[in-house]
Amino acid sequence: NEMTEFGIKAENIVESDIRDSFNRGIFSKTLEKEPILKTAGKLYSVPDTIGRYIGWKAQQKMIKKVHPSLDDATVKRMAANVINDTYQNYDRLSDTVKSLSRAGIMPQFASFTAEFVRNQYNQVRIIKEMLTGKFGVAQGLDMSKADLGAMKREGAKRLAALTAVYGGTAGAIKALNSDGGV
Repeated sequence: NEMTEFGIKAENIVESDIRDSFNRGIFSKTLEKEPILKTAGKLYSVPDTIGRYIGWKAQQKMIKKVHPSLDDATVKRMAANVINDTYQNYDRLSDTVKSLSRAGIMPQFASFTAEFVRNQYNQVRIIKEMLTGKFGVAQGLDMSKADLGAMKREGAKRLAALTAVYGGTAGAIKALNSDGGV
């Protein structure tokens, strides 16, 4: 399966933290035998896996547009890296954060927040690379073969989308607070 080969189908933070909590708990032997938990876990992961696959395919199309001379394997690998850097992927979270969270030094689901910060950092990094015509430099690509116009347009689209999400969220919070008298 290509999704496994390229590391797209990774476990998520919540699933992993809950599983670890069960493994340390009194009822772990009983709960791991329960088919209901296994079924619920699979149902939980289906939309996430579908979203990752759709995102991965979209990233492949975008990368082919900005780097038209790349072979399919390189396109798939780069697309997987974009998805794994911008979607929650517990495998890419710092081992220190995971260990501190599991040990109880950090709040139980602090890994979720840390992963969100990692994803947003990478969103901004990728946008900056695109806007400056450097998306692919870190991967050692020949930038003379890149379509810099397409790259910069993609960066501008991503910047507009990210700005809209943050602006819309801030506006919604302000409106809800105002409506609630806060």
